[in-house]
Amino acid sequence: MFDDDNKQFAYAFLADRESYHSQKENSAYAIFLVEAGLFGALWTTSTLRDLMNVVPNSRLVVSLLVVFTWCLFHVLLRWQLRNRRIAALQVATLLHAITDHLAKRPDPPQQVPVVGGALSKFFDYFIPRPKSTIVGDVELQQFPEWYRIRYLTFQGKGTGASFGEIFPTYGSIAMVVATLAYVFLR
Repeated sequence: MFDDDNKQFAYAFLADRESYHSQKENSAYAIFLVEAGLFGALWTTSTLRDLMNVVPNSRLVVSLLVVFTWCLFHVLLRWQLRNRRIAALQVATLLHAITDHLAKRPDPPQQVPVVGGALSKFFDYFIPRPKSTIVGDVELQQFPEWYRIRYLTFQGKGTGASFGEIFPTYGSIAMVVATLAYVFLR
């Protein structure tokens, strides 16, 4: 199945994707911590109360400011986690291909993934959709056929990488809900 060029590509790409996966995970958790620090500071200091005393229509204006700020953090967080999921699919694809090569198994039959609609893709930027079809930055057609076949298989099944998206995503949503409750109950 592999010639020397494909073998070299598989091992180099695997090392790169593992590093990329780790970097995306670390970035997402760093964003979550910064977001938690910001919202925690709003809850525990007088900044939010002082702002509400100065601004006319304070509840509306402050809640819009909070939601806007949260959207910036949350979309960046979800973007990092989506790219982490793409990297997990790539790592699983490469590991499966390498083990198939070492065991001298033939390529699996080609599968066509179920592509979600535009609304499904849009909502994946706010809440995790584990088996949603996500497309990386590089067109899949540029990869070798043995990679494309396995990638589409894993894309249809998922890798379990979306489990790591649950806590930061829903934690982020809980922070904005708690902050809005704080604004409206003051």
